[in-house]
Amino acid sequence: MKKFLRRKYIVDKGVFQTKFLLPFVGSWFLAAAVATVFFNYMVQRKIEKLLWKAHVTVATTDQIIGQIFFYTIGITSVLLFLLLALSCWFTRQKSNGVTIRMVKDLDAVAKGDFSKRIWLRKKDVFQEVATVLNGFIADKQSEYKRLIAGLEQLQDTVTHAELAEAKQQLTATKLEQIKAILQGLRGDSE
Repeated sequence: MKKFLRRKYIVDKGVFQTKFLLPFVGSWFLAAAVATVFFNYMVQRKIEKLLWKAHVTVATTDQIIGQIFFYTIGITSVLLFLLLALSCWFTRQKSNGVTIRMVKDLDAVAKGDFSKRIWLRKKDVFQEVATVLNGFIADKQSEYKRLIAGLEQLQDTVTHAELAEAKQQLTATKLEQIKAILQGLRGDSE
């Protein structure tokens, strides 16, 4: 019998952590790039407007780009939040999708559909578990078939026994009637 060691499916050093971290890091870099481009675009527009309006007096550069900076921070925060939520959802689907699929297949087996098997993608981390569960399902399917065959055989045996007993009772009853008729005939002739 093969001994299974307990595995850490959520944190597998060097492999799964990188896959888990990449969506978050990618989201952060994308949000930073979008924020920088947006900030530069808005500052360029504001400076061009100011060049055409020479009569406006500006005390500091904060008056020019301060408001744009706050807009950029706000939009970047919203974008980063949306990307982070999307990354969390993607990671959750990636890690829970396998178990949800396995639970649905096992529910079908529990309801008596032993033809179900658990099929996973090649890179799913629960491949070993699915193999063991498929073996378990196959064992239960063969046991179920054996029990059904035994039940059918028992039912046939009981049916034959009931028929034999009914024939025997019928024969005994007929013999009693024949004896009664014979005694009646003997009594009439005497």
